[in-house]
Amino acid sequence: VRDKFMNEVCCICNEEFVQSSFVYEMSCRHAFHFKCLDTWLENKTICPYCHKAVV
Repeated sequence: VRDKFMNEVCCICNEEFVQSSFVYEMSCRHAFHFKCLDTWLENKTICPYCHKAVV
């Protein structure tokens, strides 16, 4: 995880990003655990935080 995401929380699982986390930053600048976002995007095409369409 990059330093800018340390101590931030994934709003999908509500767990903190830690050094070993694989984090994905979307075009809207919101970040999520890669696995959480992957599961989310199986059913939805919007950002889980701001609801912008995924490009």
